[in-house]
Parts: sequence; C-alpha cells; structure tokens
Amino acid sequence: MKKLTSSLLALSLLATVVMSIAAGPATAAGKCGTTTSPATDWPSYGHDVTNSRNQEKSSITPENVDQLKGAWAISSTADGGVGGFQATPAIVGGCVFAATTSGSIFAVDAKTGDVVWQIFEQSDGGLAGGIFSPAVANGVLYASVGRSGAPKVIALDAATGDEIWRADLYQGLADAETHAQNVNSSMVFFDGLLFIGLAGADSSNLSHPSFFILDAEDGSVVKKTIVIPQDQWLDGYAGGGIWGTGVVDQQTRTLYVGTSNPYNKRREHKHTNAILKIDFDRNSKTFGEILDAYRGDKDYDPKLYNTPQCKYLGELQPAGFSTFCGQRDVDFGASPSLFKNSAGKSIVVNLQKSCTVHAIYADTMEKFWKRSEIGPGGASGCASTTAYDANAVYVNINEGVMWALDRETGETLWKTSYKDPGSHYQPVTVANGVVYTTGITGYIYALDAKTGKVLLHEQMKADGETCAGTTSAGIAVVGDTVYAECDTVEGDGAALSIVTVGGGGVFAYRLK
Repeated sequence: MKKLTSSLLALSLLATVVMSIAAGPATAAGKCGTTTSPATDWPSYGHDVTNSRNQEKSSITPENVDQLKGAWAISSTADGGVGGFQATPAIVGGCVFAATTSGSIFAVDAKTGDVVWQIFEQSDGGLAGGIFSPAVANGVLYASVGRSGAPKVIALDAATGDEIWRADLYQGLADAETHAQNVNSSMVFFDGLLFIGLAGADSSNLSHPSFFILDAEDGSVVKKTIVIPQDQWLDGYAGGGIWGTGVVDQQTRTLYVGTSNPYNKRREHKHTNAILKIDFDRNSKTFGEILDAYRGDKDYDPKLYNTPQCKYLGELQPAGFSTFCGQRDVDFGASPSLFKNSAGKSIVVNLQKSCTVHAIYADTMEKFWKRSEIGPGGASGCASTTAYDANAVYVNINEGVMWALDRETGETLWKTSYKDPGSHYQPVTVANGVVYTTGITGYIYALDAKTGKVLLHEQMKADGETCAGTTSAGIAVVGDTVYAECDTVEGDGAALSIVTVGGGGVFAYRLK
C-alpha cells in the first residue's frame, strides 16, 4: 500500500470506521483464544492479578536477546482499524489481542501476524480515553471503553469477536457525580468479577469519580463506589480519579489501586493521591467498600496552597492544575504491583508522579520502605508501571533511566541511563533475566536484570512498518517472542498523528 496523503487520510479513516460498524467482526480462518496455557500466556495488562509484568517461562535470555528480529507487524489503519496502541497486548491461546485509543480491537495470529478478526467500538481516542489492555479469561475478552460521560465495558467471544454483553456504566448524565468521568486504565478480572476505575476532569471541582465491580458472566453492576463519599462533597472535596490498573491479593480477596489529585484547589481528601484498599470478596459485608488508604506525597505546597489569593481566586482559574495555588500534579498515574516479602507479608508497590516509590504492607497499609529521590516529580513526572521478579522491583523514569531496587529494602541494585528522551509512561516488563521497555521515539530496549547493561536498543521495524513513537505502550513476552505496541507507525500503513485520530501498530520480535 502506498503511503496515504493527508488529503486522502480522512476519507480512508471514515470509510474504515463505516465499514467496521456495518460489517461487525471480520473473521478469517482459525480461531483465537480457545485454548490457554496459564504458565506461558500473557492474559492481561500486568500478566497476572499482582501486576508482576513478569514472564518466567520465556526462552529469551540475556545471552540471546540481541538475536531478536522483526517477525511481523500490523498497522491499525492498513489492517482495517483506526487509532494508536497505548497499552500492553494480551496473548492467549496463540493469538494477540490489542486495542487502540480510537476503539479498534484486533485479534491477530501470534505466529503469522494475520488478522483473525477486528471490530470497532466508538471511543474518545486521543491521548486519554480509548480502549486499553483487554483481559482474556475462559474464552472471553473483556475491555473497558473510554467515552467521556458514558464509559462502558464490553465482553466479546475471543474466538470470533462476537459481542456477548455490554454494560453502560452511566446512563447519560443521570448520576450527579458523572462530570467528565472516563476510563483510562485496563481491566482487572478475578474470581468472576471485573474491576474498573474511572478518572475525572482535573479542571473541575464538581468531578467525583467512582469505581465499578461487574459480574463477568452478564455485565451486571454488582457494586459502584464513589471514591470520595457524597456526604463530604459540600465540604469542597473532589477528585480521586483512578488512572491505573488494580492488583488483587488472592488470599485476602482485597484489591489495591492508586488515585489521582484533589480536583479542588484548596482541599485534599484522604482518598486523593493515595493507595486504596478495597474489599473484593463478594461474600463479605463490606464488599466493594474502601477499607483503608495510604497517603502518598501531597499534591500541594502548603505555603502557597493556603494563601488568601488561592482561597478566594483559586477555583476561578479555568486550568486544571494551579501553580498559583502550589499544586504539583503528583497523583498515582502508574499501576501498583503486589508481592510477598521474605517474611511472607504481602507488599504493595506503587510509583507516584512525584517520583517516589512507595512500598507498603497490604494488611496494615503502613510503610515498608520508601524511595523519594529517583527523579524529578511534577506534571510530567514518573508514571511508568513497575515490574518485579524474585530479586528486584524495576522502575522506569523520564529521560530513559531504569532503576533496579531491592525488594526488601528499596536500596539501589543498579541504575542505567539508556538515554531515551522525554516523559516515560511506558511500563516495564521483565522476563527470564531480561528487563524490557519501549522508548518515546519508537525504540525497544532490553537490559540485563542482574547488571542493568543495555543488551538491545533497536527501532521497532517489520513488514515495511516503523514505529515512530510511543507514549504509554508496553511489551508482553510469550515463549520466544516479544510483542510491543506502538502509538504511531510510519510506512505502508501511513504516518498518522496520535493527537488527532492516530494510527499505530503491534510489532512481534522473535528469536531467529
């Protein structure tokens, strides 16, 4: 296919969307996700309900990772869809499942790169909203769909793409707390339940985001909880949106997830800039309720936050974050992870945008260890989801710096500057001694998990497609193959801007 000109691009995208809506799932020979291998698949954003982002069964090692070669690539636009890929693909039963910011969902043969089916589900698109990582379980693909004021969850037959059910989380604007709420995180599936958190408008002190727990069987809403209780709204509290994907302690059936800024420029609730502890046991009397919260670094500079100018004028400022009032925008934008320490205690680790890594006891919600000097924080601060293995927690920060922190103490094991510019929201992946991430200009990086040595630094390319950039796209590893998502693709699929409609890709790198 020749590269599309900008004048033809809009017509091509419009035609793609219309055909996708009219035709529904486009099936090809073969079926997806009908068989599973729990030890080797990658069924969700974090690989598992602890968000370990760790694949132990990979055949790729520090000794052979430099032998990875581009096996295949798909382009969302060239392959019948629209939008950039900004999440982590799921790989189940020999198929890759990936979704775009504009609403295209693909099922792709993991070996050949052939598209098995593709559907379109209207979403907001752009740099927020869209469809993030699906979760695949028992032959069903679950995905959250971001549409401002009207987010939803859909369940599809993983083999065919046919719809099983859909759940509209809000019916229009019937609920008072729906102000600009949207989805900006991936699905959590555990014990027949689905968890999805909503974010809100940072610029509005009327926004009071919620989280939902759905029955995976039929999509019915089992529980909806507002992060800041409604009886405290008149006190001026607002915010606490959820931008990350939760983790589950399977023994206690408790879920943990981070929250965002206070949306009021003068008041900061205990559930904002916090890690929430949520009862995820449907047989419990407190099911779906917030049991406790750990406060992270505060959003504001108290000397500026409580000035008379801020108290009287702060809420009149139309912008979301007010440096005038000392706000720093240091929410928990990254997803947490959960592991057992040497004493057998469950530990929740979450990177805050202040560039502080918090490790807390899951039972008491008290500090286990804390690292607060790994990078500069603020509005473009640290928001990359961590990964862990038996030895370390791996943390990725801006300007391309990877840290390995001791799981027990938080002390530095190594620190490597792989020199990729800009803000890094791309998550970390670890597999069989290799640490992976993607770069803002479309590179894939692999580092030795023991030493931090850069083992691979290569522009993502395959089948005439080149990755031109990533924002928060991640990597999944299965067997001898690395699957990486990409926001923007140049080549036969045409170069598109993710700021408008967007055209991205998925790249497979395989040992030769």
